[in-house]
Amino acid sequence: MMEKITMQAEHCFTVQESFDYFLRKCAVKNLSPNTLRLYQDHFRVFKRFLDANTCTMSEITLETVEDFIFYLKDTRHCKDVTVNSYLRDTRGFLYFFMDEGFIQPFKIKLVKVTKEIKKTYSDAELLLLLKKPCLKTCDFTEYKVWAFSNYLLATGNRISLALDVKIEDVDFDNGVIQVNKTKNRKAQIIPMSSALSGVLKEYMIYRKGDPDVDGRMNLPKFGRQNFLMCGREFLP
Repeated sequence: MMEKITMQAEHCFTVQESFDYFLRKCAVKNLSPNTLRLYQDHFRVFKRFLDANTCTMSEITLETVEDFIFYLKDTRHCKDVTVNSYLRDTRGFLYFFMDEGFIQPFKIKLVKVTKEIKKTYSDAELLLLLKKPCLKTCDFTEYKVWAFSNYLLATGNRISLALDVKIEDVDFDNGVIQVNKTKNRKAQIIPMSSALSGVLKEYMIYRKGDPDVDGRMNLPKFGRQNFLMCGREFLP
């Protein structure tokens, strides 16, 4: 009988090899592409902290994690909230291999965070963002930022969700918008006000591109960062 292949108890797997294995298991669980991408982005920082190609999983201890926290704070100058973001993903990765028996179990606690009040747009800035640009003089980018600012204010959607809304998701007859890509993967149907309906109907007229080729309401390559950058351009 052929012997079953298992991960050996010598704990000889490098951190890089282990992460590749972890990522594969996450893909098997059908985690979202955004989650996998975030794991990869955070692991790149963990790799810079230690030599992931030579360091083995059995060498990682609580002291390693504590040193990683100091690295994030002192070298990368991360705020506490950002440190915890890295720690959550690193903790999930390490806990997985603790369960596999490749690391001696230990608890990883998040750092305490001083909660700060987030800076929001003032009423004057909101009025400026929501002021309709002159269609005769503005370019499409400015017009699109205005239209999507109205969408965000009316729906409360995340920017990433708004940028994924397709033309077919907008039901003008029944006054609703179907949001299929959400953080918890549960599709939502949200009501559409008459004011937003008017904005989107006009936007459809000026939107360029073939709906059959790219069915999203936003144009290709107009991502979250571009939206934020363009939005700031129209503020004083």
